[in-house]
Amino acid sequence: MGCFIDTESRTVEYPAVVMYEHDDKVLEYYAQPVKLDLKWQAPSAKKPFRVQHTPDMLVIRKDGFWIEEWKEERKLQELQKKSPERIFKESGEWRYPAVEEKFRDLGISYRIRTADEHPRTYIQNLTFLSDYLDTRWPSVDDKKLAAILAQFQDQAAIPLLHLIERGKAASSNLGEEILYTSDEIYKAIADGALSFDLMGDLLSDTHRAMVYRDPKALELGLTIIDVEVIDEHPADRRDVSIDSGCQVDYDGVTYTVVRVGAKTATLQSQDTTFDHDVSALVDKHQRGILTVHSVNAVPYKTLASFEQLTPARVEEILKRQAILDQADQGIVPVGVSERTLRRYRAMVRKAGEHPVDQRIALASRVGERGYRDRRLSDRMIELVAEVARDHYNNARNMNKTTAYKFFVLACERENQTPCSMNTFNKELERLKSDKARMGKRLAYQNEPIVWYLQLTEPVHGVRPFQYVHLDHTQLDLQLVGSESRKNLGKPWLSLAIDAESRAILGFYVTFEAPSYRSCMMVIRDIVRRHGQMPAMLVLDNGKEFHSRALTRLCELYGCSIRYRPGGKPRYGSVMERIFGTTNTQFIHSLEGNTQLMKNPRSLTKAVLPENFAAWNLSQIHGAFEKFFFSLYGTTEHPAHGMTPEEYLRRRLEETGERQHRLVRFDDLFRIETCPPPYDRPTRVVDHQRGIKIRSLYFWNDIFRRPDLKNKEVAVRMDPWDPGTAYVLAKGQWVICVSKIQPMLSKYTEVERRYLFEEIAKRSGSRVGSLTPHRLSEWVSILDPKNFNPELSDRQEESKALYGALGMTKAVPTLPPPKPEPEPVAVVPFKALKPRPVATTKASENVTKRRPAAPPEEEFDDYSLL
Repeated sequence: MGCFIDTESRTVEYPAVVMYEHDDKVLEYYAQPVKLDLKWQAPSAKKPFRVQHTPDMLVIRKDGFWIEEWKEERKLQELQKKSPERIFKESGEWRYPAVEEKFRDLGISYRIRTADEHPRTYIQNLTFLSDYLDTRWPSVDDKKLAAILAQFQDQAAIPLLHLIERGKAASSNLGEEILYTSDEIYKAIADGALSFDLMGDLLSDTHRAMVYRDPKALELGLTIIDVEVIDEHPADRRDVSIDSGCQVDYDGVTYTVVRVGAKTATLQSQDTTFDHDVSALVDKHQRGILTVHSVNAVPYKTLASFEQLTPARVEEILKRQAILDQADQGIVPVGVSERTLRRYRAMVRKAGEHPVDQRIALASRVGERGYRDRRLSDRMIELVAEVARDHYNNARNMNKTTAYKFFVLACERENQTPCSMNTFNKELERLKSDKARMGKRLAYQNEPIVWYLQLTEPVHGVRPFQYVHLDHTQLDLQLVGSESRKNLGKPWLSLAIDAESRAILGFYVTFEAPSYRSCMMVIRDIVRRHGQMPAMLVLDNGKEFHSRALTRLCELYGCSIRYRPGGKPRYGSVMERIFGTTNTQFIHSLEGNTQLMKNPRSLTKAVLPENFAAWNLSQIHGAFEKFFFSLYGTTEHPAHGMTPEEYLRRRLEETGERQHRLVRFDDLFRIETCPPPYDRPTRVVDHQRGIKIRSLYFWNDIFRRPDLKNKEVAVRMDPWDPGTAYVLAKGQWVICVSKIQPMLSKYTEVERRYLFEEIAKRSGSRVGSLTPHRLSEWVSILDPKNFNPELSDRQEESKALYGALGMTKAVPTLPPPKPEPEPVAVVPFKALKPRPVATTKASENVTKRRPAAPPEEEFDDYSLL
């Protein structure tokens, strides 16, 4: 359809969208197509009530129009309890009559669907193959496809992992290039050249999944698997026991054991009944003279009753069974009357023929004695609930003693005798709501950790780059400037980690608080290192993660975004754990760490962390490089028993490297990771002045073209050079510069913002009302170093570090053309060379490790990159 569909639920709506994408009967679908607000009267209601409903999906199918609402079965049951007349289950299907009638009048079918309808294995396989089902992925080369099919000459099915390894092993033996890769195997499966059980096996389980030669081999293979499963897990137990009800085969005759005593057992056939020694039966069974068949499997109800027995009741059963065995042998038990024996025998007789039921029947029922019904009246329970709702469960955090006083007053108003405080407290504890009293975050801390008994989806994905967590944290470390050696405060670390392999994919260290720039720089670092984008970013609900620039970048490169629930950090446990590991194993061992600042009032000057700060930004970046990729990345991780780097490489080989998703770290990508202007991403071209952004005009010679006059073009701003902008004109990105670009090129976007705020404060007017001539005068006079020296030092550190890594400006700064002369103090073109990196010790070390940059080229046409 050429658009992106946003889904609200990860477990319900997202799998539904995957199914729509691969359903041939679905033509189009749209999320949240309409908002209903209507009045409806139920047949059993006296008056109509208001119905507000926003359905999930409008699905246009070949058989008509459908409105579908997706819900968890549990939530539907809760809604039914709350409003049984609105929503209910009928003939196995959920109904919403009010909404059904509304859409029926429009000729649209409405139905409620549950998450239980999703074939989870099939959906996971479709997600896994989504890259190979993309039309941009080329078909498998005939030569390599023939090499894959050649593996099936003598075999109908091959384990997926073995098939992948054969491609590498054959090439190594022949000394040639790899015969085929895992990418080509998955592409062959996606195209139907190979067969795979998408409904039953997971492609991600490479060591278990089977690949079949063709559909007929798949059909036969599934039939054989079903037979093997039946043989492997027989219905009858292999071990036997000689007990009442079991059967014994001896000399072609089948006997039934009707009673088992301590030493003898009674056997019965159609013709005769006799006693036999139990030990002799066991000896003959061991020697194979006879065969013992156990009774049928124990019913579930009997097992459930047996599991509920306490140790004391089990001991009591064994004691009473021993008494009965003694009585059967003619031994009179000591201290047991005949009446008691008759009662025990009657309990066994009434339990039926099943031996387990007979044993359980011997247990005493003392624990079931007493009055089991609640002593509090229904009205008393309602009063306790009213006190809990009106007085106890709110932000005042009233204690139980005070709440009991309100309960006594409520009882007096209704002439009820109040219960005791202990009884009231027990009932109130049952109705207590931590969320209403302490808020959702503290209540979340008191909730039990959810252990998934039925895992419907891999939490951390099944392949590298499928789920990548990205987040920020402020480091417990004080840094200093490279030249000034002044304390610059604590930096922020932005980190991206692969959820499946736990490998660090990229990081960014800065003094600036988290913003869209931090997100973009981490993504630049991921592409710089690995040459590809994640399939899905897992983010929290920070403001910087909801920026339009990040959303557009992910849409452009086919990256989905999933937001974690707010205030629930356990959903980001992978990220929180790596932050904790980084602090405890690395940061807290460096000079200038701020562990002691947890108790600042107890510190003396001799141990203040700021007095021991010794690391600068470039040094700490290099230290992180060493820690993440040489120490943490090469240490065995408990999640999978391998180092993250090794596991990442191995899983890329097994699950496919997905070559068509490669992203080149070039000027085009750096431009795409630049943010658009804050108000809107486009501007209208003025063929005389250019485009206007933040009170400044930006110009390029391409704006002289008549076909661009008054046209709207896409715009990107360079955060490392506020005097430079990029415009998408005629299908290519061109660089535009402002008239005061020589003065702004030495600043970053953060410095530019502070500079313009200072100009507005001193001039007493908005920056937008100043002419370019007056604005250039103010910029030439003011310098952020004069009114905010710490900010300038921080930005200088960042520019020196990331400029050397090639992660800042997309293209070299170009001089502004002069369409018409103006009395503006413009620096000559020869002075507009890129600002050199500060010659500090850290920057010198960075420069020495990398080759020198090539000399600048003379550009004849500034409109081309």
